[in-house]
Amino acid sequence: MKKSNCKKFSLLLVAAILFSALGIAPAAAAPTDETTLNWGQFLGNEELKGVTDAKIPQTGDDIALKWKSSLHSGNTMMNHISPTVVVGDSIYYYLTDPDETYTSASNRTLVKADAQTGTVQKKSAEFSCSGQLLPQIGSGDGLIFVFGGSSKSKLIAFDAETLDKVYESVDLDGAQIESPIMYHDGYVYAATYGTNQGRLYCFNARPTVNQGEEVSPEWSYKADDSAFFLWSGVEFVDDACVFTNTNGYITSVDKKTGDFIDRYQIPTEMQGGEKLTTTPYYYAKNNRLYVATAGTNGGVLGIRMNPDGSFDQDDIIKFVDTTSGTAIKSSVVVYNDRVYVCGGGGHGGSGAPMRVLDANDLHEIYNIPEIKAKGSVVLSTAYATKENGQEVYLYIIPYRNEYVTNHPGFQNKKYYENFYMYIVRDRQGQTEPVYEKVNLVGEGDDQMQGQDGEFCSQTFTVDKNGNLTIYLDSNYVFCFGNKQDTSIAGADVYNQIDRMPDPADYPYYNDFELRRIQERYNNLSAAEQAKVTNLDKLTEMLSVSSMTPEERLQQLNSGIASLPALDQITLEHADQIERLYTEYQKKSDKSDVVGADKLLAAYARIGQLQQESQAAALSTEIDVLPAVEKVSLKHEGEITALMSRLEALSAEAQAKVPNAAKLRTLHARIQAIHTQLNELDTLIKDTLTGPITLDSKTAMERAAKLTDGLLLEDLLTLSSYEQYFVPAAVDYTNLLIQELQKTGGTQSVDASNAEKVQSLLEEIEKYRALIPEDSAKYLQGAEDIEAASTKLEAYQKSHQNENTQKDKQDKKDNGVQTGDALPVAAALAALATAAVALGLLRKKAVK
Repeated sequence: MKKSNCKKFSLLLVAAILFSALGIAPAAAAPTDETTLNWGQFLGNEELKGVTDAKIPQTGDDIALKWKSSLHSGNTMMNHISPTVVVGDSIYYYLTDPDETYTSASNRTLVKADAQTGTVQKKSAEFSCSGQLLPQIGSGDGLIFVFGGSSKSKLIAFDAETLDKVYESVDLDGAQIESPIMYHDGYVYAATYGTNQGRLYCFNARPTVNQGEEVSPEWSYKADDSAFFLWSGVEFVDDACVFTNTNGYITSVDKKTGDFIDRYQIPTEMQGGEKLTTTPYYYAKNNRLYVATAGTNGGVLGIRMNPDGSFDQDDIIKFVDTTSGTAIKSSVVVYNDRVYVCGGGGHGGSGAPMRVLDANDLHEIYNIPEIKAKGSVVLSTAYATKENGQEVYLYIIPYRNEYVTNHPGFQNKKYYENFYMYIVRDRQGQTEPVYEKVNLVGEGDDQMQGQDGEFCSQTFTVDKNGNLTIYLDSNYVFCFGNKQDTSIAGADVYNQIDRMPDPADYPYYNDFELRRIQERYNNLSAAEQAKVTNLDKLTEMLSVSSMTPEERLQQLNSGIASLPALDQITLEHADQIERLYTEYQKKSDKSDVVGADKLLAAYARIGQLQQESQAAALSTEIDVLPAVEKVSLKHEGEITALMSRLEALSAEAQAKVPNAAKLRTLHARIQAIHTQLNELDTLIKDTLTGPITLDSKTAMERAAKLTDGLLLEDLLTLSSYEQYFVPAAVDYTNLLIQELQKTGGTQSVDASNAEKVQSLLEEIEKYRALIPEDSAKYLQGAEDIEAASTKLEAYQKSHQNENTQKDKQDKKDNGVQTGDALPVAAALAALATAAVALGLLRKKAVK
């Protein structure tokens, strides 16, 4: 659809008014509290959580340590330094400052520092703040919010410019605040930990209060069923405030009054453990609320929202990790129809990998098993273009890096010779991971020192210049910056505009993202602004994102009218139809929508086509999976992801996957491998941890039986297999070789010892096959095995010939074979059958 010059002129006029109304001058100015460039709370900004346009380093070679804070003098368990927030050019955090004298050792100081250099600009007066496992900080409306208190928690507000205390709250029920402190539309939200005491609180951010007067909340919500709030912040869907807590319910209330709207209990397969400990993420593009779960089996839910803030429980998509011990504490980040989520689990972490999921059906696109993080990803769009498939960069620090305790100069102390972060690249259509594992430890002043490492359960803070800031449990705040130029030029703004969808195609725009592009443009010099030759497109996009409800209705009706006939719809129409459908679903009054039946039919047709396409793609991927006897745990991630995709299909679409039975068989085999390994692990630990003798035969046979059908690579995933079973198998095999020597089988084999020699050789081969190659060197008597195998083989061949001749003579003399001869013949035949296997054994004997 072409726009007329008159239309463009009017849109330019609208944009000029918008630019003026926001009060952003063309010349570069210091960002205010209302800037789009702040990172004012967990995941940055409520309107586009976890996403920045700043130039964070693209590679590890570009990363440099810019500064670290003074060492917080609290202990490392219940008195940590806090996370950080960025407002304008300043960064804020609080700690027990080693340079200050306190009336109590647990008291804290709020610090305001230069975000670029770490230079301290101001410090607050001390405030009481004890017993904090997970300190929290937030900002909004010119204030910095922290929690403090002694016997109970309090919310404390400081002026962001002066660091004067503005007010503090009454005592809050529960223990410390362990959820993000989040500001939204004039209110601040925080929730407390503590069994049967956890409560979510909403405060007016700027209450009318007399000096010294404590502030009471506007409303509070007590967690149900003796639950509490852990790590879980709030999300907003229009007038609804949505949150999770550890009872397994997702709850929606009115954001200003706290009046109950709805709640939803997560499915049974996602129950267990702490159930829910993450912050929801509302993705307005498809009107779904995404929540990661922390049950025994971690997963992600995608819940369609109703216009009144309630949950459409008939339209819920889900991803469930069927592997036990995969709880997720990481909150999701959603961008460009992709869900990014790490793992984390309980306080000790979990085995859940970092995952990329499709936001529209939650099937797994790919995962990265080695990235196990409690924090969430942060994502930069700085380098995304149409040409590179909208490639974004993700930044993550794992929860646990490995350390040593014998580093020179640091004996019996933790020292991190390597301390890693990850840079992950992702683009549209990508199905395999692309990432760099970056070691932050080095010798130079611009690198982290090994003694400064520790566990990290946090998420990066990002400032407008692409600096990454994070605190570790070592109680330092670290800032990592970019060695390359991070200034935003006209070409950068041009690319950000250019990569956005065409306004003529009824697209979805995130209004915050457009306002950020606008602010970046306004901060350019006049010379750089002149290079942004596609400003008219930004003008049109702003016009679309700021439409009135009446204009949106008109756009919706026009979009429905432009749809092709049902039999002409293809997958190329999917984005347009899904956007129109989402807009339709958001309307509380649908009576003014013209052609709703046409839209619903088109949406159903797109769903059918997508299912058919997914079924075909799934079948192709199943074809290349290994046969069931060759499948191992290294295939688990791929098979689990394919099963998730299969189960997401309708029954009709599943029937169009001709090899679905193969996938189900492989999936069942993976579960059986886990069961078998668990049984083997228990048996090994119960019976094979002590000295091994020939009397260990029963235990060894039971363990060997449990290895049947398992590949060595799967057996080696058990620490008990290498730690106990392999040494036991080596010891037991050496004892069998000694027995072989005692039988005389290494010297000669005859009727008196043939069966014993054969039995010992078969046992030796059985256990030798279960010993990894690098441990086979501990086996003794290789030459004896070969000698006995050779002599047994010669004996078998000789007596097989003798038996054949005797059999012929018996038949000739008697016409039939005697009964007494049958057992002898059978035994000799069995020995002969084993000759081939024993010959192979001789060839495989340890060298």
